[in-house]
Amino acid sequence: MSRIDESGYFHKAMMITKAMFPGVFIYLVFAGLSKVFDWNIFLYLSPDTVRQTGFVFVALSVVSFPLAREVEKHAVKNAKTGDGLLKRLYFSTLINLGIGEISAFFGVIIYVMSGDIRYFFLFFNICLLHIILNRPTYAKWKKHMRERFTSLPDEDD
Repeated sequence: MSRIDESGYFHKAMMITKAMFPGVFIYLVFAGLSKVFDWNIFLYLSPDTVRQTGFVFVALSVVSFPLAREVEKHAVKNAKTGDGLLKRLYFSTLINLGIGEISAFFGVIIYVMSGDIRYFFLFFNICLLHIILNRPTYAKWKKHMRERFTSLPDEDD
C-alpha cells in the first residue's frame, strides 16, 4: 500500500469529485424546469448586453483551464512532507472543482439574462469538461510525490 492510499486525502478528493460531477446536473434540472414550466424568470436584456457578457464569461471560463494548472503547481510548491503534499493536492482539487463549477453558474446567469437555453448548455459543457480534465488521478498524485520526494520506493502500478 502506498503513502497516497494510506493518507486518505486521495480517497476524499475522489469522493468529492464523484459527488461534484452529478451535482452539476442540478443546474441542468433548474434550466430544464424553468423552460418546461415557464417560470418567467428571464430578464430579456438587450442582445448586445447578453453578447458582451457572454464573451466575458467565455473568456473567464477558458482562462479557468490554465488557472487550474497553476493552482495545482502553486499548491505543491512549498510542501515539506509527504502528508503536507497530499493535503495541498487535496485542497487544490477542491479549489479546482470550484473554479470549474463557476462556468455552469455563468451559464445559468446568461440563460436568465437571455432566455436562450443554448447559452446554458455551452457553459454547462465547459464545466463538465473542466471537471473531467482536472479530476484527481492516482498517477498525477504519484508523479507529484516522486518529483518532491525522490527517495520513494519503486512500486508496481
